[in-house]
Amino acid sequence: MQKYTQKPYTARGAKRIYWKYIFSLDHKVIGKQYYFLALFSVFVGIVLSVLMRLHLVWPKAAVPFLDSCHPLALPAA
Repeated sequence: MQKYTQKPYTARGAKRIYWKYIFSLDHKVIGKQYYFLALFSVFVGIVLSVLMRLHLVWPKAAVPFLDSCHPLALPAA
C-alpha cells in the first residue's frame, strides 16, 4: 500500500498557496475547506432569509441592488 506524503511548503508565490489549499490531500486542510464552505453557506442563507422575510413584510419594497436583476426591469430584446 502506497502512502501519500506531502512535501513541505516552499515560498514560490501565490500559485503555490492556491495549489496547497485548493488541491490538497491533507486532512487538516480539507477540514478547513469544509469549515469555511459551511461558514460561507451560513452567511448566504442568512442573507437570503432576511431578503425573503423583508419581502413578506413589505411586498412592494424595492431592494436597490436587486432591482436591475428583475426580469421586468431588463431592456426588451
